[in-house]
Amino acid sequence: RDPEWYFFGPRDRKYPNGFRTNRATRAGYWKSTGKDRMVICLDRAIGTDKTLVYYRDRAPRGIRTNWVMHEYGLEDKESVCPGFGLPTEF
Repeated sequence: RDPEWYFFGPRDRKYPNGFRTNRATRAGYWKSTGKDRMVICLDRAIGTDKTLVYYRDRAPRGIRTNWVMHEYGLEDKESVCPGFGLPTEF
C-alpha cells in the first residue's frame, strides 16, 4: 500500500475574483471525479469530500494516472467536530 500524506493549505483561485479553484501544476492537472460526498459528524453535515484524479499534460488531452487525492472542505469555521482541531496557521 502506498503511503498516505496529509496537507493543509489555502485554496488557489483560478481567477482573482472568481470561485473556480486552480488545480493545474507544471506537469499536469487534478480533475474532479464523481459526486462530492458530505462529511457528517454527530448527525450534522460539517463539510465535503471531493475526489480528484491527476492527469499528465494539458487538458483536455491529459493522460490519466493512478494518483488519487481527496480534497476536504469545511462548511464554515464553526463546523469542527468535537474532539478534532484545525491548524491555526498554514
